[in-house]
Amino acid sequence: LPVMLIGYLLASVSMVGFSPLLLFGALVLPHGIFEIPAMLLSGAAILRMGATLATPNQGETIGESWLRSFADWAKIMVGVVLPLLLVAAFMEVIVTPRVAMMVLGGIFMR
Repeated sequence: LPVMLIGYLLASVSMVGFSPLLLFGALVLPHGIFEIPAMLLSGAAILRMGATLATPNQGETIGESWLRSFADWAKIMVGVVLPLLLVAAFMEVIVTPRVAMMVLGGIFMR
């Protein structure tokens, strides 16, 4: 859904004559470089949990394999995804508005 909204916004902005790359660079990139990998990693970890149900490890029951996969998922979420999302939230609140004002402030003040 966010990708669709960003695409719609960039397409709409380009139809009015603004640069979609400039808008993307000012409004999405500062926090997106942390948020997008976090989304991809969490999705991959969830898919791996589902794959464990279909193909459990040899010598383990489905429950044991799923529990091991759940523990791996929790390590990824707590150790990698959560810090990435916290950094992305900080960037979105502190850095992105400042970058947007520096880059886009002159465009809308004409």
